[in-house]
Amino acid sequence: MEYIPLSAISEGETCRIIRIQSQGPSTKRLYEMGLHTGAEVKVKKNDHKGPQILGIHGANIAIGRNLADGIQVRKGEKA
Repeated sequence: MEYIPLSAISEGETCRIIRIQSQGPSTKRLYEMGLHTGAEVKVKKNDHKGPQILGIHGANIAIGRNLADGIQVRKGEKA
């Protein structure tokens, strides 16, 4: 199955994180916010400019487009 960057997921769609290709402090911060391999994420806002708003574990978080580009997901997966 094909994996795509989180930044390519449209508003309202759900996906599952497959791989995080970030390194250093940003990876640690993503894990602290609940973004880890296997996590289910719903994209709340993605206007393809500026930060993306995500719903995860009952909370809304914002991440920058560069970070979202480095997160590989599988589209349409639910727990």
